[in-house]
Amino acid sequence: MRFLKFLPIFLIFLFSCHDTTRSKMPRTVSVILPSMTQNMDLGETLTYSALIVLNDTSAHLFTLKSDLTIEGELANNYRVSTDGTRYRIFLKSDYSSARKESLSSKDVVFSANYLASHSAFVKASFQSVAGIEHCTALRCNLNIKVIDEKTLEFQLKQPDPDFISKISTPFFVILKANRPYLEQIGDCKIPYQTGQSLLTECSSNFQRVISPQGVIDLYKQNLPLPAVKKEIGKILTSNPGLPTSPSLIVLSMYAIPQSNLPKSVRLAVLQLLMLHRQELAQRTKLKASYTVVSEWFKLDQRIFPGINTFEKQSISISCPKRPIVIAMETTLPDLDVLREWLKSSIQCDINLITSNTDEYFKNFYKADLGLLWVTPDYLDYYNIYSVFDCATSNCYFDWHDKKMQSLLNNLRNHKAFEGSREGLAIEMEKYLLSHGYVAPLLQMNAWIEVNGKTKPVHPAGLAQLKATDFLGDF
Repeated sequence: MRFLKFLPIFLIFLFSCHDTTRSKMPRTVSVILPSMTQNMDLGETLTYSALIVLNDTSAHLFTLKSDLTIEGELANNYRVSTDGTRYRIFLKSDYSSARKESLSSKDVVFSANYLASHSAFVKASFQSVAGIEHCTALRCNLNIKVIDEKTLEFQLKQPDPDFISKISTPFFVILKANRPYLEQIGDCKIPYQTGQSLLTECSSNFQRVISPQGVIDLYKQNLPLPAVKKEIGKILTSNPGLPTSPSLIVLSMYAIPQSNLPKSVRLAVLQLLMLHRQELAQRTKLKASYTVVSEWFKLDQRIFPGINTFEKQSISISCPKRPIVIAMETTLPDLDVLREWLKSSIQCDINLITSNTDEYFKNFYKADLGLLWVTPDYLDYYNIYSVFDCATSNCYFDWHDKKMQSLLNNLRNHKAFEGSREGLAIEMEKYLLSHGYVAPLLQMNAWIEVNGKTKPVHPAGLAQLKATDFLGDF
């Protein structure tokens, strides 16, 4: 707790270093979150509440802009070899963290090796890097060379045109080679902070992020706010009556392999939900999705009559003797509408289990079905379907289905497969939907609200949201 004694001095120092904040008090926004994460270890299953902090407090090589183009954060630019297998990345010479520390190419190489062995999401992003096949949970030695203090080079196994997009994932944070991976802030653990902002206080109910733009105080929902009136921010997942925005996020109902629900019942339930999907879209004021991937990917959203559109069909279901268990999460849009829609659409007894974000996956795999939206790390079909790929390290649903695994292998290694990626994606969609593995429902939107003013979040969803977004213009 000694650090807290010096917090006012630290605040004065941080803000006096920026002309825009000199001689005036920093702006403070109090943000209410449905849940909060104390352990921000990237080896865990992190929710967006952790990424809201990490996206500001950790440096990244590249980030995904709201127009879905990529910009450098620590990286200044990069160059690709003529054969497409070497990516030389040049770092910014003037980058300085909130702690006034620089970052070098050695730090990036250390971060890549450490996180490739520690985080399933980072390892999945590095699948094309030479040496990844030898990574273990304890050690990784990727083929990445330090050229000089501000230059490094990734050697790939084969050309990968999506490589820069893949390493712009928010999970690939840059650490310091000579610092512990995790640091303790209050009651929380967080990767050593190399970003432009700092987490300075942290518990299960309150977290403070200090940035050059101001202070963001994060509070867990249903807890009393401080008596001093401040600007209040919220995240809205239910449409406040605004036009929808293009989104990379699709809300789908996923079948859970551990369930003993008969396949015929599972398939009928998912078909019934797709049959009534347009009604849900109208009631939530969101757009319906007819494919697991977003419309950003340009797949025809209604190319599967009889598989995911049922306007001229009747669907019968033989109800099981027990309730069908469905897992739901508190940040889903219009929870009461969703509950009512599920009960009216499924013609059987159902049991809806609703959990906070941090507890969701503890209950998820105990259910028969679960509502989930998958946030893509980069713009490729395979990345969306990778939750089914148990030949890699980023598997959520293991169906032990050899045909589906073959389709996933083709998508992952599309260069070795004759045919377009779109053709492979269409085949994948048909297989998933016709076998009762998933039912796409809605194109998800979310909004930031500060003092009653609202704006949409990043089209790639809440995983790209930053605490400092609440300090922006509305």
